[in-house]
Amino acid sequence: MLVMLKPTRYPLWCLLGLLGLVSAFAIEGGPRSYQHINSYYGKLLQPRELKGIKGPHFWKNGRIFWAGDDYLKSSGDDATTFTYEEALPKAWEGPARFVSEAILADRRNVYVKVSGRFQKVLSHFRCWYVCGASLSSGDFVIGEYGNRIYRVDSKTGEATLILEKPAKARHFHVTAVDPFTNDIYTSLGDALKQYAKFGDRVTGIMRSQDEGKNWKWLYKTVVGLGPINRQPTAIYFDREKIFFGSDSKPHGIFVLDRTSGIFEQVFSMPARFRSWFTQIEKANGSYWAVSRAFARKGFGFLWWSGDGKAWTPVRAFEGTPVWLQTNDANDEISVGFFERDLDVVALKIPDATQMAELVSAAPGTNLAATPTESFSLLTMCKHALARWFF
Repeated sequence: MLVMLKPTRYPLWCLLGLLGLVSAFAIEGGPRSYQHINSYYGKLLQPRELKGIKGPHFWKNGRIFWAGDDYLKSSGDDATTFTYEEALPKAWEGPARFVSEAILADRRNVYVKVSGRFQKVLSHFRCWYVCGASLSSGDFVIGEYGNRIYRVDSKTGEATLILEKPAKARHFHVTAVDPFTNDIYTSLGDALKQYAKFGDRVTGIMRSQDEGKNWKWLYKTVVGLGPINRQPTAIYFDREKIFFGSDSKPHGIFVLDRTSGIFEQVFSMPARFRSWFTQIEKANGSYWAVSRAFARKGFGFLWWSGDGKAWTPVRAFEGTPVWLQTNDANDEISVGFFERDLDVVALKIPDATQMAELVSAAPGTNLAATPTESFSLLTMCKHALARWFF
């Protein structure tokens, strides 16, 4: 017996919604699944490629600086023309892993500027994406994506070991100096349960308040024995708070309040944007961050927040975004990629009010539906389809 089904607009709407939902959650599909984000925010951000500028970089006096094959170069006109600033050290083994005015790192070595020239100070040493910073004394703190953190004398280039990885941690991630207090922070990982089989592995953040002489845990967790294995991979120091971007569950942003001492998660990353933060910055009254996705093919996101608590993805990238910088005028940000063949992308920075208005007016579920919102849609559609077919 043939049963004729009476069509209604609700199941059709749900089917279309489910198709969109599947597309949204398929993060392995790459940035094409997120082109609606690029289309909506691109008109205001105006992204453009800086041809020939690659990887880590920094801005100074209106010019962008980066490490080429043999020279540190700069440009003041989006790389239409460029200047050879100085020859890279003879020991240079590119590509660059970290570039700043006083610190350079390649695949295996670290160099600091001593008496006006870059000098190799650490060998067989792999930096994290942001691995060096200056103390108020002028000396440098260099953290390894591995087992060691050094203090380097800015006058002589002499490197002194100030911290070795605790035995039950796997390795250091980001190491940074708080410009407001001169404290040194470093994070340890990995928060992966497969490492728990080697014993009671730990993750967390360590801090030194005396330029590296003594270290204490800001917090410490044992992998696999609790719901939170906070493992920061990005740190940003604000005047009132310190922001930590995570690459482990629960994915998102944690904040340490300087006044109260409260350390809490303020943002939980929606499942369909699951990725890990590599750098956080503040520019033109807003917070910005980049994250790289957990996927075979590199891609990732640019995030925006007006208050540091609510974060919205405003750009999906064809590539692995790692380095994030702001220019001197505070009206542009630039993103460098892990892939050697991808150029740095520069984007305009609207003021905080403009961005807040754009985000609040975004179509659909603000382009960043929470898992709860998505589950509600899925549940509603399931019930509607059940009524239709049964």
